[in-house]
Amino acid sequence: MITEGLINWTGAFSLTKEGEKTLRDYLLIESNKEEPKEKYIFDSNIFDDLVSGKLDIDCIVKYKSGSNVDFFITHIQVDEINECSDKDKRAKLFLLMSEIRPIVIPTSSFVLDRSRLGYARLGDRVILEELRRRNIKHTEDALIGETAIKDNLTLITNDRTLHKRVSDAGGRVIFVDEFLKRIS
Repeated sequence: MITEGLINWTGAFSLTKEGEKTLRDYLLIESNKEEPKEKYIFDSNIFDDLVSGKLDIDCIVKYKSGSNVDFFITHIQVDEINECSDKDKRAKLFLLMSEIRPIVIPTSSFVLDRSRLGYARLGDRVILEELRRRNIKHTEDALIGETAIKDNLTLITNDRTLHKRVSDAGGRVIFVDEFLKRIS
């Protein structure tokens, strides 16, 4: 970049006038990129609805291809699917998840013995603890809920407790039935 005249080196790097112009142009282009209108994160129980047929995989795939929408998951959903003891169901869960092609994002906090290095961020855990309410059994749900809130995603769940806690914490959350109405 020095040879292109974009930066100077005088003991510290600095932008040249041309470098500043290039950076401004780049930032303008990036800011004009269209953001997805809808961003959803699936709770783990949604994949059970796919296996049972309550949610039609073809409807979701069609909705994704015809809309400006992204679907997300964290390692928590993958881990929970992987813990399914029924080998055939576990295979179906992974196949259905791969058809949706959700984007894997890190959880917003790191919890020892739950989080995976490289797939969790160091967070302040304020929202996590609010969602978990000192009950260690709710850690995975709280991690998914906190990630939905902090990453500005709409959580799709069947869990009434998680729905209420995420909603009370200021997050966007819908039940599967409402999601079905949206995609129909």
